[in-house]
Amino acid sequence: MKTMSLEEALAQYAELLRSGAQGASAQAAEFLAMFLRAQPALAFELMAMLQRNEVPLDLESTLFFALEL
Repeated sequence: MKTMSLEEALAQYAELLRSGAQGASAQAAEFLAMFLRAQPALAFELMAMLQRNEVPLDLESTLFFALEL
């Protein structure tokens, strides 16, 4: 995870979230939280992306959860 870009992590996050599997929201949030623990500086970039409305609406609420974790 230390070499993964934020764009790659968000793509994987969106794939997990949109899979429709049971517990997908929690799995996606936990994945992103682990990614941000590995690269904490990217949390600020993710917050900036949210402020610039660069994140699809269906991902926003769980992104906040991942940031909280």
